[in-house]
Amino acid sequence: MKKNILILIGIFIVIAFSVLKFYYRSGRGDIKYSNITIGNVNVIAELADTPQKQYRGLSGRESLENGKGMLFIFKNYGKYPFVMRDMKFSIDIIWIRDNAVVDVSENLPLPVFGNLLIEYSPSSNINKVLEVPAEFVKANNIKIGDNLEIADRKT
Repeated sequence: MKKNILILIGIFIVIAFSVLKFYYRSGRGDIKYSNITIGNVNVIAELADTPQKQYRGLSGRESLENGKGMLFIFKNYGKYPFVMRDMKFSIDIIWIRDNAVVDVSENLPLPVFGNLLIEYSPSSNINKVLEVPAEFVKANNIKIGDNLEIADRKT
């Protein structure tokens, strides 16, 4: 009986270690943040700075608090398409080239089960994207041409 319990504990430890290792490698284990200022508005943004984090984005999360966001950083300029895969809440997307707003997509609707995902893209090449809760752009009067300041955040 004691031997069986020890074996079960050993199996549990191996499984737990494997899950934690996968969790860390998938990008959730090393979350980084930036402080972003647009005009007089501050946002604490989780960085999506790897392909895994960019693919996952905000998918599967229940919500995004006011004053929070997710910043996607790309190595090259492009018209990167975004979809609302597995999203549970609406968002605004702020499309950024260097540190200037070049486009906005507001109040994006949730995907409809069974329908194809809608792709959202900026009107011009960008190298950053800021996802924020729906209505953020309107509530804070964010517009094309606004400048952003992005600073690393010490956790």
